[in-house]
Amino acid sequence: MATAKVRPLTAECIRGHAINFDEVLKTFKLKQSDVLDVFIRGSHLWQTCQSQSDWDLVIVLLDSSQTLKQDNVQIKSGRFDTVLLKDSSFKCKLQQHNLKYLLPLWDVQMSVKRRNPDELLKSFELSKEVLLCQLKESIDRDIKTAKKHFDKRKTKQSKKILVHCLQYAAAVNQILIHGRLVDYGECNVYRNDVLLLAAFDWAVIDSFLRSAISSIHPVGDSIE
Repeated sequence: MATAKVRPLTAECIRGHAINFDEVLKTFKLKQSDVLDVFIRGSHLWQTCQSQSDWDLVIVLLDSSQTLKQDNVQIKSGRFDTVLLKDSSFKCKLQQHNLKYLLPLWDVQMSVKRRNPDELLKSFELSKEVLLCQLKESIDRDIKTAKKHFDKRKTKQSKKILVHCLQYAAAVNQILIHGRLVDYGECNVYRNDVLLLAAFDWAVIDSFLRSAISSIHPVGDSIE
């Protein structure tokens, strides 16, 4: 099994990329007093970013904020690809164990702004059953999407989605073992293997993916 070759993301990396709270406020025309959290996700969260990578963010606003005309919207602006939602919607996503919103909670160092994650975790009860259900739905969705890209000969996009699928599986595995995510970089354990796969036969790729998921314990035992 190949070890993922990734560049560790540090606070210096964020400063080097010149992302800061003021830039986020200006880009999305937000009031500082309205913003509760600015979570980083995507390649920066997983520590696989490159110098040209855009920034995937989740911005949580006070319920009383008048900034959003519509709650839970995705906006691309400049180098930011961002979901903006109000606090009640965000906490609802956490209760549902939506992985997009749950996984960045523990990334304290890399968040642009954040509340104490322990405070947020107190707003819902972490459930192994719900977490595994969300993971299985995410994996099934990713596999279907990756297959569509593969059938259209969009190999790069297909592999990117499969990497994402295995990152989620490894991340949930850490939560099951430790009660939290402890090392985002370790979630890339199969990244190079996926990128090096010869994309001639979907059956081979699908078999590799399911074998990889099965090898991640205890997650693999629970979702087969």
